[in-house]
Amino acid sequence: MNSESPRSHDTLTLIAIGVVSYIFADLCHEALGHALVCLITGGKVLVLTSVFFRSDPGSRLVDAAGPCANLLAGAVLLMALARARKVSLPTRLFLVFAMAFNFFWGAGYFLYSGVADEGDWALVIRGLPAPMFWRAALVVLGLVGYSLATRLVARAVGGFAGGSDIRRLVLIPYVAAGVAACLAALFDRGDPSGALAGAARETFLANVVMLALPGSVARRAGVGAPDGIYVARSLGWIMGSAIVFLVFAAVMGRGFRPS
Repeated sequence: MNSESPRSHDTLTLIAIGVVSYIFADLCHEALGHALVCLITGGKVLVLTSVFFRSDPGSRLVDAAGPCANLLAGAVLLMALARARKVSLPTRLFLVFAMAFNFFWGAGYFLYSGVADEGDWALVIRGLPAPMFWRAALVVLGLVGYSLATRLVARAVGGFAGGSDIRRLVLIPYVAAGVAACLAALFDRGDPSGALAGAARETFLANVVMLALPGSVARRAGVGAPDGIYVARSLGWIMGSAIVFLVFAAVMGRGFRPS
C-alpha cells in the first residue's frame, strides 16, 4: 500500500463530490423547501422534479421556501464545516461545495428574480405595490448575498489547494454539478427542454461566481497549500456518487406528477 500523499486532487473523486453536492442542494430547494412547506401548510404537490415545482394552491410562503431552504442549508453546512475537523478530506470538501451550491443558489434566485422578473422571488413579490422597488431590493440582496457567500467559500476552499491546483479543485466540481443537473433534467417526462434550460440556469449560471474563486483564493492565501491535504482517489465516493445520481435521475429527474 502506497502511503505517500498525492500531489494533486483526484479528478474522479472531485467529480463525485461535485455531483453529490449538487444533488444535496437540489433536494434542499425542491423537496425540503417547496414540497415540504407545501405539505405542512395543507397544499397538494402537483409537480415535483429536479427543476420544477407546482402546488395547489400556490402561496408566497411555498414559493419562498425553496431559496430560503438553500440559504438555511448553507448556514447549517457552514457551522458543520467549522466543527468537522476529524472527518475525511472528501467529506470535508463535500461540506464546502454543498455549502457553496446552496448559498449561490439562494443568492442567485434573488438576483435572477429581480432582473428577469421570473422565478421564486418574482412570484413572492407579484401583486405587491411598487413592484420596481421590490425588484431592485431583490437585486441588492442578490449582490450582497453573492459577495458574502463568495468570501465564505473562498476561505473554505483556501484550506485545500495550493498553486495551480486551486483551479482544478474549483472547476471540476462546478462543471460536474452542471453536467449532472442537465443529464438528470433530460429524464423529465413533461418538458425535458425546459428542464434542461432550468438545470443549466440553476447550476452553471447560479454558480458562475465559482469561476472567480481561484483568483480570490490565491490572493487570500498567497502561498501554496501544505503537504498532505490533497484529496486522494476514493472508490467509496466514486461508486456512491454514481448510485446516488442514478436514483436521483430516475426519481427527481423523471419527476412526480400525480394523475
